[in-house]
Amino acid sequence: MGALAVILTRRTNTDIGSGDMLHMPASMISLQANINELDRQDAVSLSRVRSAYGAALESLAEYAIGFDEEELAKFQQHVASIKSLWEKSQSDADLEITESSLRGELRSYSAAAQKRLQEMKTELNSAITGLQNLCVGVEENGSKCQEVLVRELGNLGSASESDDIAYLRKQISESRDMISASWEQMQKSNAMMVAQLRDEIRSLHRELADQRRAMLEDKVSGAWSRAKIDSRIEDLIRANEGFCVAVIWLSNLKRLTATCPQPVIAEALRAFVLRFKNTVGDSLLGRFSAEEFAAVLETDLPTARMIGTEIMQKLNGSYAIQYNGIAQRLVFRVNVGIVDYVPGTAPERLYHR
Repeated sequence: MGALAVILTRRTNTDIGSGDMLHMPASMISLQANINELDRQDAVSLSRVRSAYGAALESLAEYAIGFDEEELAKFQQHVASIKSLWEKSQSDADLEITESSLRGELRSYSAAAQKRLQEMKTELNSAITGLQNLCVGVEENGSKCQEVLVRELGNLGSASESDDIAYLRKQISESRDMISASWEQMQKSNAMMVAQLRDEIRSLHRELADQRRAMLEDKVSGAWSRAKIDSRIEDLIRANEGFCVAVIWLSNLKRLTATCPQPVIAEALRAFVLRFKNTVGDSLLGRFSAEEFAAVLETDLPTARMIGTEIMQKLNGSYAIQYNGIAQRLVFRVNVGIVDYVPGTAPERLYHR
């Protein structure tokens, strides 16, 4: 049996042609076929493992919590490097390097997140303490200022009845100093109150901005609505600036909507929009219609076409989502078109092309 294994090993390390198979015993042919099938299954399993781990690393970078934009960008870049290292790994040593690199990156990102979270807690506690002190201080200072004014006015009234010039001067000086100190303290309290009111106004502005965004936001995907896209296009046309629009059509979205639960579609579309944003950067993007999304690219046509190619490569494919605690994967089929606007041309051509 040992000699047979050696022979089979040697045979599998060489190309076996049809002529060789004709001269092999039937038992040897059967064993060789089984070995070939095992090799094929190993290759398929390895490919699936590589694909699964690659998708897991991609999701790790895509859905990481962004407590700081710079830290998040650095983390995503490092995870992308680890993914590339994983895809190129050929030995156990390579896999150990990948594993230790990922563990170290997660440890570093977690430590940075914990540090930032602790800073936020400290800032919040300081703000709460400051507000409490402000409220107490305003109340106390108001009362004390009133007491000082009443007392010093009384002292000045008493001094005015005296014929002692030195005593009168001394009382006027003391009252002036007391009133001045009380006034300065009241000014400080008022300044703190004004600062707090400004913070409250800023909070109100943010809330109003959030409400306005909600009115111009597609509730399902989280992208801007068509009204927002149209408004930006009109602004650029009025400014006589050239630009391009990348229009993305999800050709299989209608079929997916008919066969998949709505929450699954919504999660997949949000993942799609997130990947879209990461691809086009600061460019304004929104949902143009039920099956179409658009991004306003404020660049020239050649650059826009390169961005369109990148959009096709990154957005066309599968999206991993969670639904009822179970991981699911949806595939979006993406078609990309680029439309350019040249200053001075009729705006209607932009929509008819």
